[in-house]
Amino acid sequence: MNDIGMFFALAAGMLSFFSPCVFPLLPAYVTHLTGGRVENAKMQVDRKKLYLRSFGFIIGFSMIFIALGASASFFGKILMNYRMIIMQAAGLLIIIFGLQMAGLLKFKFLMKEPFAKTKKAGQHYY
Repeated sequence: MNDIGMFFALAAGMLSFFSPCVFPLLPAYVTHLTGGRVENAKMQVDRKKLYLRSFGFIIGFSMIFIALGASASFFGKILMNYRMIIMQAAGLLIIIFGLQMAGLLKFKFLMKEPFAKTKKAGQHYY
């Protein structure tokens, strides 16, 4: 079962890597990472710089995602203790918003426009 999950994770990573959003960025990324230059129609790369930058990228990327995962787990555990209260409050908000949309409630603060008024009447900044 675990091998199937690893296969799908690898396949999803490959699909996202070759997607139209990421693939065109690859030459610029590799050039920046390697610090390479073209001399005599060949790419000249300083291997020490390449390994240092690759290691730095991997460590930085890993630290960010580990921190995001740890904080999400931490907040998830905190919220799990108050799950019933959060569900009831969310349900109440959905009912209030539904009644507002149906026109049965008329809360002024829910009917405000999010535009900044200027000194001249009728003009808005978007």
